Amino acid sequence: MAAEHETHDQPTQDDRVAQKRAAQERIEQTRQERLRQLEQDLRHNRRREWRRPLLAAGVVIFVLWLVVQLIPLEMDNPRVVNEPDWSAAPPEVRELAVDACFDCHSHETDWPWYAQVAPMRLYIWNEVREGRAAMNFSDWEDAPASLDEIENQIDKGLMPPWTYTLGSREARLSDAEKERLIEGLRAVLAESEQNAD
Repeated sequence: MAAEHETHDQPTQDDRVAQKRAAQERIEQTRQERLRQLEQDLRHNRRREWRRPLLAAGVVIFVLWLVVQLIPLEMDNPRVVNEPDWSAAPPEVRELAVDACFDCHSHETDWPWYAQVAPMRLYIWNEVREGRAAMNFSDWEDAPASLDEIENQIDKGLMPPWTYTLGSREARLSDAEKERLIEGLRAVLAESEQNAD
């Protein structure tokens, strides 16, 4: 009986094969779990990798935005020196000019609230500065010698610029209004030239 008992304690060939398979399955399962964990760690690290530079860029942009707010710009309206004599044109011509032109081409600029916030502040300030330098209804002594360029820009829809008409509905001129404005400005300029002589 002792011999029989010893043979039962020793694993058979089938038992050894089954144990070996079970061990291999456990090893494979452990390997698969490690691979899954590594993939998760990689995905997590990749997310972190792009978050840090993005966060750093956001902080830099915000700091630059704050610094730009501190740039002093004179957003004022100097006194009106000499407005053109509008009597040579119908009364609506001045109204059209006020609606479509005066914010950039006069000392009667209506500065919108967003003109106080950079970068729009820089953009609007520059547009007004350049507009006043090109033609200024508030300083008509420096009136343009010719309206050809102005007429061309109005006809092509370059004046008033589309960026201005986005925020100012009354500046959107119909073709008929553009024509009346051009004719009226010609009459005003002709009157100015006669008065200068």
